[in-house]
Amino acid sequence: MENIDKIKVSSGEDLLAFIPHIIGYWPENSVVCIGMLGKTLRATIRLDYPPGSAVDTERFSTLVAGQLSADRQADGALIAFFGSSDWNNPEHFVHQKLYDALTQALASHGMPVRDAWYVGKEHWRSIDCNNPECCPWPGRTNTKITASFVNAELIYRGSSVAGNPRERVPELIAVRDANFSQRVADSAVMFAKNLQGHGMAENQLSATLAVWERVLARWPEPPGSSVSGFLMACLEESSVRDTVLASIASTPQQALAGATGSGCVLANITQVRVPREGDSGGQGDGKIVDIFDASDIENNAAIAYFNAILLGGQLRGRRADRSAELAADRPGRGSAAVLGALHDWFKAGPCAVHAWLDPVVQRPR
Repeated sequence: MENIDKIKVSSGEDLLAFIPHIIGYWPENSVVCIGMLGKTLRATIRLDYPPGSAVDTERFSTLVAGQLSADRQADGALIAFFGSSDWNNPEHFVHQKLYDALTQALASHGMPVRDAWYVGKEHWRSIDCNNPECCPWPGRTNTKITASFVNAELIYRGSSVAGNPRERVPELIAVRDANFSQRVADSAVMFAKNLQGHGMAENQLSATLAVWERVLARWPEPPGSSVSGFLMACLEESSVRDTVLASIASTPQQALAGATGSGCVLANITQVRVPREGDSGGQGDGKIVDIFDASDIENNAAIAYFNAILLGGQLRGRRADRSAELAADRPGRGSAAVLGALHDWFKAGPCAVHAWLDPVVQRPR
């Protein structure tokens, strides 16, 4: 992002042109929040719209504000809503409740919203501007964004915007080995049932990270169906996904310490669930993996690194390379349905990964 940080913006379309380059693709049905320090852009979060209930909206807003405020230097925020249709009714903004909740939550964390926009299918506009001369209805054409100085400058500097990851999901999960895929699905159902609500328990999370560590350490030997099913099941919980990805970026111990210090980790549970590696072939010695202990990690450093990865870091180094190889090696098989989501993280950072995982990592039925 070094080149992006040095580009000056002078209009709303310039700022909006940043977003696809920051997250790697043009978002759909999403809200994007960007922290600011003065006039400098800081961390970026992209999330799908939450369900419509007031409770979900409040939780969503609290999550966003909490994550952005992890950057203690940020003193403001920007919000952009990306929808599938234009905003045509001046009297009604369909996301008004969510916008109000986000504004309140961010302000409570010392990050007042400085500007906000809605980007529809063909037009975009400021959310708070009611001046028809400045913001005519339904807004300005989206070509203003794609033809902006910032977009052109970023392309000139080598940045590119890929297609939405969801468009590549069908190819990724196409079944080529029905028997293996069924075994993976059966394993995932079993583990998902056992892990439900317990994935962030400290001892369970430690064991989950250890399974991932064992898989990566033994690559290119592929995991069997039982382990692959476990990998799918444990990633159904978004907080576990985040911690796994932070683990790949650093170490399991540091990721666990960061998650613990950030208040994400729950109390231990009575029975930890992990696959016995010899059950279904591949990477098997029949032993339950070792559990990591984060107690020796310097907590402040671990917390800072954990938040930095989730808010804008990209994965680099041999551990990330192994994850990418594991993701690309087995198209159509159960483990690829999970691990393929990691590929875009390596290129675009954390904003891309949930766009893969949300439609892919669903409990088999």
